[in-house]
Amino acid sequence: MLNSAEAGDYNSKFCLADCLLGDVRGNQIEGFPYDPGKAESLFEAVIKYSNKDDLKQKSYSFLATEYEFGQKLPKDLGKAIEYFKNAMELGDDFSEKKYHELVQKRAISSNISNEKSGPCYVATCVYGSYDSPEVITLRRFRDTSLNSNWTGRKFVQIYYALSPKVVNTLGKHRWFNIVGKTLIGGIVKILQKNSSNELSTSN
Repeated sequence: MLNSAEAGDYNSKFCLADCLLGDVRGNQIEGFPYDPGKAESLFEAVIKYSNKDDLKQKSYSFLATEYEFGQKLPKDLGKAIEYFKNAMELGDDFSEKKYHELVQKRAISSNISNEKSGPCYVATCVYGSYDSPEVITLRRFRDTSLNSNWTGRKFVQIYYALSPKVVNTLGKHRWFNIVGKTLIGGIVKILQKNSSNELSTSN
């Protein structure tokens, strides 16, 4: 297997990478060194150079799982989400479920860590990051427009009360992400257009 992997056989590279990670508990597999770093490099090589989608999908999924839990490779939620998404796009149902689960988890985590400036649960869940351009646009609208009057502040208060429950209940579903992006994306475009018009008028 070692010779085949070194010769560029990507099936062998994948199998070798799997063996180098050890068993489920991380124990060394007989006949193979325990080398997660080397395994990571081999999986990346399969992803980059193999022309077999099934091998790429499995490599993405293997790495995403390791990045999620951080037992054999350094924990990295961002990479886990990215790699589960790539595996999902190659047709892996398990990775699709994990992708939406982790996006929801990161959305809630991001909003909790940014409580002082106010959470944007639904938008963060849909776009996957508290710092995405769309979420930033919505936060700016909240801070400069909604919070400047009683009606707007009341709306924000109700949104804060309801949106975490919405995300917890629906955030794991793919349709929620699709519908959310359509609706929120339309609102963002209107806000960005209005902002551009205001800048043009002031100049």
